[in-house]
Amino acid sequence: MSDDAPAQVGRFLLKLIVPYPSREDETAIIDRMAISTPRPGLEPVLHPDELIEGTLARLPVP
Repeated sequence: MSDDAPAQVGRFLLKLIVPYPSREDETAIIDRMAISTPRPGLEPVLHPDELIEGTLARLPVP
């Protein structure tokens, strides 16, 4: 066994029980995660068409 063996074993000694959320909580989580508003301050670096064009240009031609 190496010197870091206790640390390797110790990381598995934590047991966390997370109960499933109630129906209302689950709905709130889904609603919160389903919002797709862009984050302020983020700017696109590539237009989707440019991405497709660049990807197709690298596809091998049989």
